[in-house]
Amino acid sequence: MRETMLTEGVQSRLDKWDLTLEGELVETGSSWLVPVRCEAGAFDTPSAMLKVAKPDSDERPGMALLQWWGGEGAVRVLRRDADAILMPRLDDRPALGNLDDFDDAAAFDILVTTADRLHRRARCALATGDSRP
Repeated sequence: MRETMLTEGVQSRLDKWDLTLEGELVETGSSWLVPVRCEAGAFDTPSAMLKVAKPDSDERPGMALLQWWGGEGAVRVLRRDADAILMPRLDDRPALGNLDDFDDAAAFDILVTTADRLHRRARCALATGDSRP
């Protein structure tokens, strides 16, 4: 992909956060996403996904919430600013959209375990007064 095709927001994070483009830019209604490689030793993972919110996006509070959860039941945040988030990139496991790759009991167990982990973090935060991401 030619760098001239990148949005200013994506390109500025590539430069500022010392990231190397590793794939095609994906555009959604609210953000731009791009797979990147992190500078050696900058993070504990070499592969990441950069997500930059569009100017009128409503995703910024969600980015803050992901960081607040601290990787407990949600994706870990490697770096974040007001408009962008850098997350570890997933491996090539089967896509969640392929229902033949999952069974209902295992999916239900994952759902319940994840919901419990997210709520546990919230309960602890409320008990200590740290209730706001």
